[in-house]
Amino acid sequence: MTMIECTPLKISDDIRKVAQLIVETDPFIYPALAGNETSRISVIEEMIKKGRFVFCKENIFVAKRDDSIAGLIVCFINTPSWHDEEFKEIYKNNDIEYTPSVSTVVEEYFSKTTATDYLYISNICTAKEHQKKGVASTLVNYIISLFPQKSIGLHVLCDNQNAIRLYEKLGFKIQHKETGFSIEKDKPECYFMLKEYYEND
Repeated sequence: MTMIECTPLKISDDIRKVAQLIVETDPFIYPALAGNETSRISVIEEMIKKGRFVFCKENIFVAKRDDSIAGLIVCFINTPSWHDEEFKEIYKNNDIEYTPSVSTVVEEYFSKTTATDYLYISNICTAKEHQKKGVASTLVNYIISLFPQKSIGLHVLCDNQNAIRLYEKLGFKIQHKETGFSIEKDKPECYFMLKEYYEND
């Protein structure tokens, strides 16, 4: 089996591919950013390149197999303040309509991202061609090894049993159930899971 190598995101990496994977991680948030996938990817790509939003390269780690990006994980190590005008400029420069749905995502989700007393994983994604090859577990273990003295939290859809079993194997425990974010009337049900750090670990 080809070895999986995990590294922090570099600006020389395929940022477009990274943006595409982020867009694929959540069917409730990212469709609201634009009417088509190409435009959504462009928005996230520009956010990464500007480095002044949650999706800055310091918060993104990638897994590579055969020198291609097989997956990624986004965690809130640095939580920059929200730059509303700069975000709108991304839309203007890419000729993408800034709709009321985008405003809702900004006001109710992106701009409310804040630092926590634990490390928060917001996105985990494996490219379709690399699924079921241990990419996700390798990425999570990589983050655990980078931050051994931090508790780590994440949200997972309640009906994603495969992901829940994976996280439980890695030491995460369900803390409570929450209603997730969506611009649609039907909101997703999620579990908040936490891998707690104890001083004697």
